[in-house]
Amino acid sequence: FNDISPELLSGVDAYKNQTADMIEGGIAGTVDMKTRLPFDQEGHVLVGSLQGAYGSLSGGQVTPAYSVLFSDSIRTDFGRFGLLLDYARSHVITETQSVIDDKIDTYCSSGYGTAAHAIVNADGSIPCTGNVFGGKGWAFAPDGIRYSQVDYDRDRIGSTIATQYENNSKSVLATLQYTDSSY
Repeated sequence: FNDISPELLSGVDAYKNQTADMIEGGIAGTVDMKTRLPFDQEGHVLVGSLQGAYGSLSGGQVTPAYSVLFSDSIRTDFGRFGLLLDYARSHVITETQSVIDDKIDTYCSSGYGTAAHAIVNADGSIPCTGNVFGGKGWAFAPDGIRYSQVDYDRDRIGSTIATQYENNSKSVLATLQYTDSSY
């Protein structure tokens, strides 16, 4: 959904296992993104949406998202004809802050023997009489702590133009479609 605006899609099918009729796919599966077409519905369709998002950590501004879809299909003596126009635009500004605790390390400075010849008790434990922090026994502490801030500013525009024709006997179905997406 980073590349294709969700407003341009009529559905998404996810396949975990490949089937014989699939022309390609990966070991992780296949995702089939189905775009909208004029024959998805009968007659005139006009749909629009307008949204806004506000984030106090992202500059305190409202960012817009809007879409409009027009579709029409008509039946004539020559067959069924359809036209679809779809446009979607969204602007998102977010900020993510995080504190990341790296792996926990063990610390012991005396009482365990040497690195090559550790002292192992009968119960399998390794004794420790002091650690680098001034205490007695094993110490467990994070190897490091990182602070992170990610500022994200995304503008995505998607559009589709599609035409369809089907003859009256339904033996011929032709679809011509152009989809554009910029991110």
